[in-house]
Amino acid sequence: MKEIRDRGLYDINFATDCQQLTNLVDREEEWPTLASELDEIKSMSSKFQNVALTFLLRSSNFRAYSSAKGRR
Repeated sequence: MKEIRDRGLYDINFATDCQQLTNLVDREEEWPTLASELDEIKSMSSKFQNVALTFLLRSSNFRAYSSAKGRR
């Protein structure tokens, strides 16, 4: 998110294959083990004019999944 913001983009849709993450962010549920990460996501989100986090099936985005897997 920081990289996107630093590039001057203010309207963005982030996609993730972690549906639980989208639920935590959208519903503002509490999850103590992820509290600091969720706070950071919310803080960074406030720096955008329009920001969305959507769920995307891993099988629907093979290219990103392969890239991320290769970097591990």
